[in-house]
Amino acid sequence: MKVGIVQNCQVELKAYASAVYFSSVMALFEIYKPSVHVRPIFASVGADTGKLYSGASEASDVVLKYIEKGNLVKPMNKSILVLDPMLCDALFKGAIKKGSTYPTEIHKKDLGSTFVSRMQDHHIVTRGSESVVHKGEDNSDSD
Repeated sequence: MKVGIVQNCQVELKAYASAVYFSSVMALFEIYKPSVHVRPIFASVGADTGKLYSGASEASDVVLKYIEKGNLVKPMNKSILVLDPMLCDALFKGAIKKGSTYPTEIHKKDLGSTFVSRMQDHHIVTRGSESVVHKGEDNSDSD
């Protein structure tokens, strides 16, 4: 009988130690907010322009929805997307030197990273049940 009580105490002690450990561990996550460049894309598909998006894939889903809604996949080559004026501005306005021509197409594999690069970087720091959002990239790895 005493063995069962000791084992239960050990299990409870391990669970308590684990909870204490995880409440003191700091976690860092990259998140993104729509910038002035990409807000029209978010608005056109009904996505929240004030929301913080939890990752590149969640943000990329918005632009993919826009592509689908506008039927912007090139019919003869499904890996190429045709850029309409709104999407072209979102991806390239202000990023291309004056005098250069704007692209009319983009490869599907480049769309997500290009779109996310035009969003505002934020990061969220979490410890236990407390979280704080900071604007800008996470620079914790830089020396």
